[in-house]
This record gives sequence, structure tokens and C-alpha cells, in this order.
Amino acid sequence: GRLKSFWPKGPDSSTLLRLILCLGVAMMQRLAFVCGAIGVSIAAVVQAEQTLCLEDSSQLFQNLAVVSESPQEQKPLTKKVLDSVQTELKPSSTFINVIKDMQRRWRDHKAHQLEELQPWKAKEERKARAEKAKHRGDRPKPKPTAAEPKPKRVKDLTEEEKKALEQEARIAKFGDTMSLIVREPSGREFNVKFRTNTRLQVLMHSVCKKLGVSVEGTKFQHRDRELDALATPTSFGLVDQDVVEVSSPELQAQAEQKADRVTQGGQEMAAKLREKEHQKDRQEAANQKRLEKRLRIAKRRAVVEADEKRKHELKLKDAVTLHFEHLQGGKPVSVNLAVKRNNWLQGTMDLVCKRMNLDSAKTRFYYGKLGKKVLVRPHDSVRELGLQESETIAVTVGAAPM
Repeated sequence: GRLKSFWPKGPDSSTLLRLILCLGVAMMQRLAFVCGAIGVSIAAVVQAEQTLCLEDSSQLFQNLAVVSESPQEQKPLTKKVLDSVQTELKPSSTFINVIKDMQRRWRDHKAHQLEELQPWKAKEERKARAEKAKHRGDRPKPKPTAAEPKPKRVKDLTEEEKKALEQEARIAKFGDTMSLIVREPSGREFNVKFRTNTRLQVLMHSVCKKLGVSVEGTKFQHRDRELDALATPTSFGLVDQDVVEVSSPELQAQAEQKADRVTQGGQEMAAKLREKEHQKDRQEAANQKRLEKRLRIAKRRAVVEADEKRKHELKLKDAVTLHFEHLQGGKPVSVNLAVKRNNWLQGTMDLVCKRMNLDSAKTRFYYGKLGKKVLVRPHDSVRELGLQESETIAVTVGAAPM
């Protein structure tokens, strides 16, 4: 009847075949959609009830997202189909509770993960939540219930206070600290720390143990008074830095042996010391010789280096060193000056006269050439005269030649 209403004359074969195919495809899509949604929901519920793990919850959320998005992707033909599917897929109360519990666990897991990996971001979120809570308004606070008064807690003592109390208790029981000087028969002395209210018997046992002798037969005296083992330093009259003499046959024998060893070893030690002093003197003399030799070598090396440096500088400046000699009172007087090869010698000659305290007008300069003396004139230069390095120039005082 519906077909007749659409096509009064009746559809042709091609139109009828196309219609049948469309209806078949629509029915197959609806059937596949319903079966897939039911299967996904059942699998998600079973998985949530068995494990309740955070990873499974994320997968379940993805499955649910697929189910919720599938109607848009499938694009059903009519609204009635969508309504029927949503009615069939409506979750039960047990499933909703499981989902809510899994969501809560997932939120806790993400918050813990954020605290570990990004604490600064978690701190900012806490501040934002606190600011948001301020704008919600003041809510009435519940009245505090009457509670029994709590007993006052005793304040814990600090380490310094505990040490101070322990020190006071120790002083009250054993007395103040003091130092006694114990002297052996050999004359060796050592200090012993003791307490004013402690029996001297403890001191005797401690000293004997340190010296390696027995308490029996060992005497302890202070100013010709023998110590009482049952007395205390306060009752016996001992004060700080008092001398207690200890003596016993064993200590006396040890002192005599030590004195003999000192007497015998004194001579050997003196001989060894003399030998060491002689050896030290010889070593110092050898070291002094080596040092003097090194100094001489260093001086010669410094002179050579200075001369080489001077020659190098003169070479760079195109100059030579001239040696001027003059006899004054039978004693030779010499002056060395560096002169450039192209400069006139008048300035150099005036400088030589000034250094030798001579009158430049009466002073003459000669250099040797082929065994003859040649007069050096003011306007001559080193290059013109052919003077070499360290050339000797004779300085004389007399009338100028014609």
C-alpha cells in the first residue's frame, strides 16, 4: 500500500531493486550498530568489575566515547532508530557506580602524577582552587562540640638543656673536675683528670694501669703524706695542679735502667752528633762551592747575553761601538760609546771630552790605519772612515795639525 501511494502506476524493476538494496543496507547497519554497542558495554562492565585499574578505566572511557560518537558517525536514517538504540544502551545503576568510582580513582592518580612530575603546576592549581573557594561566600561553620580539656604537654628539652642537666647531676655526684700531676721515680710527669668527690682509690687503679704496675706495693704520696685510698681529694686536702709522687720497686728498677741507658747512650749519641755536624759542614761546603760555580756561570752567561743583545740592537740601529782611550797621569782612561755609521762624529767627540774632563778645542782623536795614525775630523762619519766594531780611538791633547 505504501508503495502504491508513492508510485500509483507501480515502480519499475530498476527502482524496485534499488529500493530493496537500500532497505537491506539500512537494516544491516542498524543490526551491526546495536550488536557492537551491546558487546562493548558488556566487555567494559566485566573489565571494570574484575580489575578496577586506572589503565583499564582510560580504555573504558575510550570505549564509551566510541559508543557515544558512533551514532554521529553511522548517521542513522531516522530519529526513531537513534531513540531506540539509546533506550537499549541505557546503563544500569551498578554500571554507573563503577564508572564513577573509576573516574574518582583516575582523578586521584592524575593528581598524584602531577605532584611528582610537575609540582609547580600542582601548586598553581591549588592556589587557583583556593582563590575560587574564597569567592563562594562564607558558609556557616559547625559549632565545635564540647570536648574534655586535654592535659598540658610537657615541653621537650633541647640537646643543650639535656647536656646541662646531665652535667649538673654529674657534678653533684662526683664533684668538680680537677687536674693532678703524677710524678714517676724517673722524673717523668703526666697530668690526670679527676673529680673532687671521687675516692682516691679510683685514681690509684687508673695510674697503675697506665704505668703497667700492680696496685699492691705501689705508694702514692703528697708532700710526705701517703694517700688514703678511701678518702677523696676534698677530704684529703688536694687541690688543682697538686703533685702526687708514685713509687714502687718496678718503677724504681725501670728508672735505674733508663738512667744506665741514658749514660751509655749519651756518649754514643755525642759521637753521632759530632759526626753529623762534621758531615753537615762538609755538605754545606760542597753546596757553597756548587752555588759559587753556578753563580759564575750565570754571570758569564748574563754578560754574553747582554753583549749579544747590545750587538743586535746596534745592528738594528746601524751603529757600532767605539773605544776611546786617553792617558792621564800615566794611567789609561777609556770610554765606550755607540755611534751610528752615518752620523758625524762631532757630537761623540764632545761627549768624550766631557766625560774625560778635557777641552774639546785642544783635544784630538786619531785612529790607526795601515800602521799610521789618522786624524778624525768633526764632520767625518764611521762609514766614511771605515771604522769597525770595537775600534780603538786614541785621544790626545795638543795643537791642531796644519
